[in-house]
Amino acid sequence: MAGARRPRARVQVVGAAALGVLSLLGVCLPGVDDPAAALAGGRVATVLPAPVRSVAGRVRGGLDPAQAAARAVAFAFAQVGKPYAWGGQGPDNFDCSGLTMRSFEAAGLEIGRTSRRQYTYSDTTRVPLVNLQPGDLVFWGSAANDPNSVYHVALYLGSGMVIAAPHPGTVVQLEPLHTTNLMPFVVRPLGTLPHGFFPVDTHWSAAQTELVQYRLRANGFPVQVDGIMSVLTRTAVRQLQLRMWMGSRGQVGAVTWGYLITHGVLTSRV
Repeated sequence: MAGARRPRARVQVVGAAALGVLSLLGVCLPGVDDPAAALAGGRVATVLPAPVRSVAGRVRGGLDPAQAAARAVAFAFAQVGKPYAWGGQGPDNFDCSGLTMRSFEAAGLEIGRTSRRQYTYSDTTRVPLVNLQPGDLVFWGSAANDPNSVYHVALYLGSGMVIAAPHPGTVVQLEPLHTTNLMPFVVRPLGTLPHGFFPVDTHWSAAQTELVQYRLRANGFPVQVDGIMSVLTRTAVRQLQLRMWMGSRGQVGAVTWGYLITHGVLTSRV
């Protein structure tokens, strides 16, 4: 609210070892939400404003966290291939924070418009980077001790992959999680997902089914993205698992999901 008194900041120190945990995932300069802020910075202390509770961040519709997170990612998957545009909020183009904002709106959450606002969003849980899990928002900034230096955000999918609108000249795409200038905290808008989006067995939500269908199509299986766990979709899962040299039970767990998001088409809608 404009003019409201800001609470006192709190400081948390993050060790260098914690920041090195993801170093094997690859190093690359990510795209920018605020190019002026994309300068090299330290990685010693993080200063975050004390949380301010807000009713805007409640999940609507009675979804459990895994279903809500799947709905957010399903929305993002539906945007793959659309061009990056500065200030883009859809439906035809997106910038990085416009994509994450709209994705979580689809799950019933309002997380703010800019990457900096999302990093300090009052009604989310900030978690050390070493505890990263699918459904978290990951951020890049020029100085780990300054939330105002944040310039980029992406949605973590698991297996070292994110979905993002990287920078001008690119499209919404799946890509590896780059570690250069990665901020030491992630934001978990929907709470802890003990098993990520999966495993699921006989009680798949429509959004979880859509995630699998999007990625089955990207891996060459002609299934329809309709949120229905049909015989065709389950058969495609079994065929994929045979391709992976694993048991073909037709169920999706972390290994199958990891294959789906690291293989196939990553930058265009299929």
